[in-house]
This record gives sequence, C-alpha cells and structure tokens, in this order.
Amino acid sequence: MRTIGRSASLAAFGLAVLAHVPAPALAHDVPPVPTEVTGGPLAPPGEPLSLSGTTLPFLFEVNRGQADKRARFVVRRPGYNVFLTPTGLVTVLAGISEAAPDGADARPTEPPAPSEPPPAIALHMQFVGASERAVIAPVGKAVTTANLFLGNAAAGWQRDVPLHATVRYANVYRGTDLYVNSHRGRLAYHWVLRQGRGAGRIRMRFTGARAVSLDDGGRLVVELPNGGRIVHHGPRVSEHLNGRERLLPGRFRMLSGDTVGFVIGRPQPGATVVIDPEIDFGTYFGGTGGEAIRHGFHAINAFKLPRLDLDRDAEGRLLIGGTTMSADLPAAAGAIPPPGSNAFAARLDADDPAGARFDFVTYVGGSFNDDAFGIAAGGRGQT
Repeated sequence: MRTIGRSASLAAFGLAVLAHVPAPALAHDVPPVPTEVTGGPLAPPGEPLSLSGTTLPFLFEVNRGQADKRARFVVRRPGYNVFLTPTGLVTVLAGISEAAPDGADARPTEPPAPSEPPPAIALHMQFVGASERAVIAPVGKAVTTANLFLGNAAAGWQRDVPLHATVRYANVYRGTDLYVNSHRGRLAYHWVLRQGRGAGRIRMRFTGARAVSLDDGGRLVVELPNGGRIVHHGPRVSEHLNGRERLLPGRFRMLSGDTVGFVIGRPQPGATVVIDPEIDFGTYFGGTGGEAIRHGFHAINAFKLPRLDLDRDAEGRLLIGGTTMSADLPAAAGAIPPPGSNAFAARLDADDPAGARFDFVTYVGGSFNDDAFGIAAGGRGQT
C-alpha cells in the first residue's frame, strides 16, 4: 500500500466554495437544473465533517476503457463508486463495520494497519421497461479533465479524460428524459416528462437490496444486506408552461417489494413536468446521516482512512486530496469481494473571473490499495 503525505485536517477549514457552471437547458419551457462545479460549506470551523454534508459535486467521468464497457460514465467518491449504464445506475459501496477502531477521534501519525475488510455491496437501480435506444450523453462542455494513473503499466494510463457535471438519458421512456447531476452533495436525478404524461411508465427496480420501503415522511429507504441503508428524498414535482412554474403534488409509490414508481397530480395540457428526487449516500455511512468524520477520518473497511484533506497554495487555490474506491462495474448485485482504493488530488480555483473551476483531478492507483492521507502545497505550484 502506498500513501501520500498528510497535512492539516479538513475539519479545520470552514470554507464555503459553492459555484455553478452555466446551467444547460433541459427541455422546452423547463428552467435549467443547477449544475454544481464545487460544493457548499464543507464544515464549520472546528467542527467535524458529516459524510451526508459533504457537498463536493459529483463529476461524471467519460468511460474510455478504464471501466467495464457497460458503463458509459463513472463517478468516483470516498467510500463508493457509481456507474451509469443503459439500463440504470449501479452503485458499489465499501463494506461497513459495526466495530469502531480504537482512537477513532485521533489522527494517526502513521497509516493504520488494515484488518480483514468486509464485503462490498453492489446495488442496481434498474429502469424497468426503458428503451434500449436511449442516448446517454453529457450535457454541455466538460468542467475539467482527469488524469488516470491506474494500474502498474504506464501504457494503460490515461490523461485528459473529460469530467462532466450533468448526464442526460434522452428518451429513456417515450417522451421522457432523465438528467443526472448533483445538488449539495447528493446525487440528483430529474425525470422530465416533455408532454406532461408518462409518469406511470417510470419504474425503478432495486436489486441487491434486503428491503425497499417508504418511511412516514415519504422517503424511499433502501436497506442493504449489511445493515446499511440509502435514502432517496421524496420528489419535488413541478410543471412548466409559458415560462411559469407551478408545484404539483407528488410522491414515491411502491409497485412491488423491490420496484418503485411515482404518483403525481394532473398537469395542465401542454405542460412539461419535472420530477426531482435526490439520493443521500451519507445515510449509508452514518446511519442517520449525522455521524461525523472526526478529523477527516471514518471507519470504512474496518479500519480508518482519511477521506478528504484540504490545503491552499500560494495563489489561494484550494487543494483537495483523499481516497476513493477502485471498484469496477460488478457482474451481479449483492455482496461482492472488497475492492481496493485509489488516491486522488484536485485543485480548485475559486477566484477565477469566469467562475470557480477545477484546474485538474488526478487519480493514482496500482494493483490493490493506494491511499492519500493528506495534501499540501509545495513550491513552484507543485502539490
């Protein structure tokens, strides 16, 4: 296992770095969906960071052969990966351990000794009955690019892989598009009914879950075999006609034990309808979504790893370092062997006149585990 040097704790920075790229239009007469480039406040000064409150945006990486060919886009996050496929979304989550390691509130001076990691979990959210001819493509220009120094053979490394803020599934159902992006650290998925009809066609089947249910607040709760859970917040439903927006009643609806759809109010003739749920992966790692990462650490794979670390360089640009999973798209849902990890580093210029932007994102990984325990600015613009 290789490690990258450490610096100050993420929790020591009370940074607010919320910014947006010019938002792409979704459909006729529909206002654009906000497209995050950076996140909101990461943590108040001196406070630990909540995983569900981590608001760094999701970046959708074009698959150029670095992942299974079934995946069109890949999202790399601390503790989980998301794959966008023609049939739905596949999430691979690190295994969780109920036993917290000793000294969980202290930042170690050396990388912790790993114990036997628990199995990871693969969860499939399949779009039942979706068109096989749906076109999956990015919306707008890439917000930055990634360098993928993955594997021990330099011939397989890739540079300048486009990263996008929004992906569109065009005509995933007849008259319906799906847009996937992020909102305040949650994965947002927007169903756009171009003629206001067809909500009943949308069916999402969850494979690899132990149970799927609705709670008293109308949230969709997906319970996993290892006791973790993922929450989909109830949809905001709106209709758009002649430049005006009107909210409609709407909610999740259980169609069977593992399949979910929507019930919405009747729109006006000719209106476009938008259904906007959000997925909070933080509930998987923190139970209620409020468990903190003490000094940037959390117990994942039964041992502590720093997930994010921050610093600033001499020009005031934000440096972000951490560890992501190195999972590939699995063949089946449910428990799978624990994947390895990759280190990553990114630089954000929040003061660019054109708006905050990522200067670069770089991933480094070998055949098993490569973990970043911190990031620091060096001389001459080095990180």
